Amino acid sequence: MKSLAPWVTFLNVRDIEKHFSAGDKINRTTLTEKRLVRKNEGKGIVKILGGGNLTKKFSFSGIILSKPAREKIEKAGGTIQT
Repeated sequence: MKSLAPWVTFLNVRDIEKHFSAGDKINRTTLTEKRLVRKNEGKGIVKILGGGNLTKKFSFSGIILSKPAREKIEKAGGTIQT
């Protein structure tokens, strides 16, 4: 029997910092392009956790963020669209 639970992919802010340039837009599509999320997981849930440091300014959309991740994004001057 297949599980009905959606795929959940967890990433840390350090992963975003490492693979993206300042000012980049972060969403499911860009995460898939950078191979941080697999194509077959593209319809699942993506959650960014607060592990690591974030110094670059990014624009996040369509991604679930933990409270520590949200605080680090806002502190770095990034934006979050729900």
